Amino acid sequence: MEKKLFIVCPFSCIETFLKSRFGDDTYFITSPGAALPYNEFEYMSEIKEFVIRERIQTIYIVNDTSCRFINAIITRNKLFGLPSEKVMEELYIEHFFNEFKDQPVRHQKHKLAEINIRRQLKEITNSFISDIYPYESQLTIKGLLTSKQNKSLQEIRIENNKITYEL
Repeated sequence: MEKKLFIVCPFSCIETFLKSRFGDDTYFITSPGAALPYNEFEYMSEIKEFVIRERIQTIYIVNDTSCRFINAIITRNKLFGLPSEKVMEELYIEHFFNEFKDQPVRHQKHKLAEINIRRQLKEITNSFISDIYPYESQLTIKGLLTSKQNKSLQEIRIENNKITYEL
């Protein structure tokens, strides 16, 4: 059975939903906004060692549209000052006129989660694949855009440095 590692936001409480969809051979790492601290060498080394030791075949970066950080940025509520919030806020500002301006909140939540996943996919792919990763051909890195409320998910992945989407 294929082992999977999910990187999730601890405040989205999405683990049970994912386990019901992907089975019991799943592992979870939590990080606010599902944004790992890629610049922290020791932390990332531990994750890489875990992936190798447990023979993880697929890593999923998960954002749920109900994420409190995404919602706070879109509704302009007070943020807590976490690095992941700053990253998402910068993404929101950077893409505001092309993706968010005059769009309904539901669309904005979906789009910000998707943009955040794409950014995280690039970061983790660079972190894992650019290193001398021994299982390079056996490791797949994907994103999942979920809506726990609607019980839906959309898969996002990178192939040949191009991000693709699957339902």
